[in-house]
Amino acid sequence: MEKIFTEQVLQSFEDRIKKHHELYPIPLYIKAEYWESIASSSLDADGWVPNNHNPNEDLKTEHEGLKEPSLKSGIIKGNTLNFSSHRMSKYGTLDEMIEFLETRTYDSFLFLARDEQIKNKYLICYMPSKLWKYSEFNWEAKVGVRKGNEGKQTGWVGVSQDGNVSAQINFKMSNQLWVDVNLNLITIVKEIFI
Repeated sequence: MEKIFTEQVLQSFEDRIKKHHELYPIPLYIKAEYWESIASSSLDADGWVPNNHNPNEDLKTEHEGLKEPSLKSGIIKGNTLNFSSHRMSKYGTLDEMIEFLETRTYDSFLFLARDEQIKNKYLICYMPSKLWKYSEFNWEAKVGVRKGNEGKQTGWVGVSQDGNVSAQINFKMSNQLWVDVNLNLITIVKEIFI
């Protein structure tokens, strides 16, 4: 971890996050490309392009363990980190979606997570990418309960065998993957208060 996250890198994260919040009179939380830009600058990564939509990494670095990370914003809810990932509308079946997910080559996740309970707090979190296999999840149809969707399949829900990770694929959202990961699988690298 120390090779990736030197004090200089961590201070750069903090300085850039605080500078973002100084620009706006109301809290505009850092998500998506803003987080990618902050991470790219802090990690001194070359060649970052906004909206690159590369399903295998968001940027490339020279940092061991973080050479091809997937950068995500997320929310800490209790003992869980929630984040969204790939949109998979071009895949027609659950098996095709899982096959796509299993072939991703990013080596890690680097999260900028907000704490749901503490509004002025961010956590920078790190996790290797190969801690679970979606193909080993127990998958079931997700069934709607709201009026208009009652009893209809609205997606898929999967849970890892150890129960530490759960995932949802939502038809209405372009088959977007939403993941909940138990914090015991994640390294909290730095807390930042704004």
